[in-house]
Amino acid sequence: MKPVYFDTSVFISLFKPETNVAAIKELLRQLQADKVRIYTSMITAQEVSVLTHRRGSLARDNFARISKLARIVGLNKDISLTAAKLEAFISDDAKESETERKLKHRRKWDCFHIATAQFYSCSDLYTNDGPLIGRREQLGI
Repeated sequence: MKPVYFDTSVFISLFKPETNVAAIKELLRQLQADKVRIYTSMITAQEVSVLTHRRGSLARDNFARISKLARIVGLNKDISLTAAKLEAFISDDAKESETERKLKHRRKWDCFHIATAQFYSCSDLYTNDGPLIGRREQLGI
């Protein structure tokens, strides 16, 4: 079976926890039963760790928590170039709303998540991120 990719929002939902945590845990059980490898990016480890470094928060080793569930992979030339290509596709559409322009920094990381999933030939990319889900047709994924 092909591997799958979890973006940051899935881990945030697990670690906060949010309302859909039961569904995510069930998905994890199913993927584990089917022996499906789960990938995520080093970017995820950074993004999730920000939560535990906020003032008044209990410090936790989210890197270790993530690595128990998924293989954390780094970036390379191919992933970086593919992320740039995806971001160029988005920019070429040029019909960005004001909201999209304000979220431009977030979409850059979305492009890295998508490119990493593509590099590792993942069959699915799981996310709770509405803007990322909305890019499926725009990017042909």
